[in-house]
Amino acid sequence: MRFNRKISVALVALLCMGNLYSGIPVSAVSSMATSESSTKDSTSVEASTIRLMGSDGEVTVEDTVGKELAVSDKMRLFTGNHVITDRESYAYLNLDDTKAVKLDEVSDAEVRQKGKNLEVLMHSGNMFFDVTEKVPEGQYFSIRTSCMVMGIRGTCGSIEVINSSYIKVDLFGGKLQCVVINPATGDEKTVELNPGETGEFIVTPASEEGEDQGSCEINVSSIDKEKVRGFVLDAIVDGDLADMIYEQSGVDFRGLTREEADKKLREDEAAMKAKLDKIAEEQKKQDDNSKRNDVWNGRKSQNRGNTPPRNVLPPAGGTQGDTGQTPDTGGSPTTATDNTSEGGDGQSGDEDTGDQSSDDKKDDDDDGDDDNKDDDDD
Repeated sequence: MRFNRKISVALVALLCMGNLYSGIPVSAVSSMATSESSTKDSTSVEASTIRLMGSDGEVTVEDTVGKELAVSDKMRLFTGNHVITDRESYAYLNLDDTKAVKLDEVSDAEVRQKGKNLEVLMHSGNMFFDVTEKVPEGQYFSIRTSCMVMGIRGTCGSIEVINSSYIKVDLFGGKLQCVVINPATGDEKTVELNPGETGEFIVTPASEEGEDQGSCEINVSSIDKEKVRGFVLDAIVDGDLADMIYEQSGVDFRGLTREEADKKLREDEAAMKAKLDKIAEEQKKQDDNSKRNDVWNGRKSQNRGNTPPRNVLPPAGGTQGDTGQTPDTGGSPTTATDNTSEGGDGQSGDEDTGDQSSDDKKDDDDDGDDDNKDDDDD
């Protein structure tokens, strides 16, 4: 047993942004991904049953429609199941007796199986995988992301999905053929990683105007031990895996202690917490701004009664008194409360015309009485 979580050694394939998978060709790894064998050996199929062997922290399993399933040790996983880890949580999967996978915190991997052929699609996060035996002829196992695909034979390494356009792979043992694809053009670039190498797979998206079709590139360098993630160190610190890595790659983890692995793991967890807290803070700001805009955009006029709103400019043929304000002429501005023209009560002329005062009504009544009296005299 290579993993310190008492699980069998198994293999995994991972993918980022699952809806894009179908657009990624696999022709570049056809030498490793051959057609499915027509022989249906029930024993072989059972040996390749995918299982969630164990977990630390909060781990969720969802079916193909996103419904959460009851999680238990050694639970069987089926095509389309997602294994999702929360903060400070890890999942351990078996694909068969020779292939093991460890899922990092805050990760989402989808498993797929067709007969003896296996695929893991990594939607987000990171994964460590260890395959102790070559995948037999007539079978294939692949690891996918939104912009790359890897064919696995007998390999030990880790994958980090930085984002949908940037994938990082560390290879500790075996060989790994990787293909990066430009989704806009279908152009492919291929590289075979050797033990002790890091591959960075980068896709530059096409421009919205369509003038730039984007590009894809591969950068290969030596593994930097200081950048190996804590969940990987946690997987290799116990047992004989460190010896195998040193023999094949020259990367020396033989002196790694449990305390050092735990320290690196805690540092990564703290960095993840800070990252998620920052994202949550930015989201809260956006939500607050959205609510504030809704208040202002939905604010109704504070106009009261039957008084029409004041005009900014005087109507044609009108006077300054009609607007409730006077243009700036260098002197002291006159406001509606200063205006005493015709209304005489501090309201604008427009307001006065909209609602007669009680004095005006009284004058009209008096005039009416006088007219009636004159008619009587006649």
